Amino acid sequence: MNDKCNGIQDVQTTGTWLMLKDLEDPELARLASQLPSTVLKSRANSSTKKYLEAFQRWRYWASTHNLPVFPAKEQHIALYLQRLESPANATFVQATLQGIRRSCCKPVRKKKPVTVDMLADMVENMNSHPTLANMRITTLSLLAFAGFLRFDEVIHIRASDVTIAEGMAKLQIPRSKTDQLRQGSEVLIARTGMPTCPVGMLERYMAKVGLDTTSLLSYTTVREQFRGKMLELGYPVSGYGLHSLRAGGASAAAQAGVPDRLFRQHGRWRSETAKDGYIEDSVENRLTVSKSIGI
Repeated sequence: MNDKCNGIQDVQTTGTWLMLKDLEDPELARLASQLPSTVLKSRANSSTKKYLEAFQRWRYWASTHNLPVFPAKEQHIALYLQRLESPANATFVQATLQGIRRSCCKPVRKKKPVTVDMLADMVENMNSHPTLANMRITTLSLLAFAGFLRFDEVIHIRASDVTIAEGMAKLQIPRSKTDQLRQGSEVLIARTGMPTCPVGMLERYMAKVGLDTTSLLSYTTVREQFRGKMLELGYPVSGYGLHSLRAGGASAAAQAGVPDRLFRQHGRWRSETAKDGYIEDSVENRLTVSKSIGI
């Protein structure tokens, strides 16, 4: 926190910030004092943190050599960058490092997508053992699967974020990784009338306890509940995780031929690459490639 404050104070000693600092009108001075924190919100917290860390490294080096921190002179910046040049950038060193990485690397093992049949098993198990914990993890799993939701999104949904309408449920996602501007995202989930219907299960859960309590659950708690349920149903715990639900819903939709525009909108993906990383095509769909090339 002190590093962040120091970085802001350095910037406030020049240019527009210096002019704002000299305001005599109390109301204008109050508004000016709020500007730094507002400007910082123009970037994601993770980006701001990286920028401030880089600035603090420059600040420390410049102060050590009695150089002006801000505004910095271009020749001083050039010297700082020259100092950062590392022998690790040499071609021979880079080749050695790449060889070590290739020798030691392990293949990426993505979690398998959950299937509709697995969710049906979960619902059947819940109906046989209708405990609160069982109903909670089943409801959250069905919502995550049907809405392509990340679990850190679904666990923060409250009753005030849910609207039950004719034939569907509207979910207002209060916190999302892709919603940097905090504009909110609305996800529509259809009522299917099937035993695995996420809207019907949501109504049952809300009638029992409401949804306010879900916001108190941590990601770790829900993950352990999900892993325990998978183990209870006889599925390998190592093969599935909470992301398996988002991937499972996306894979099921892709195999059903959902139009790409609706697909991306429903999952709130920014790019084709991000979307495709969640999809596991069926064997039948993969075989259509070689079947279609005319040999």
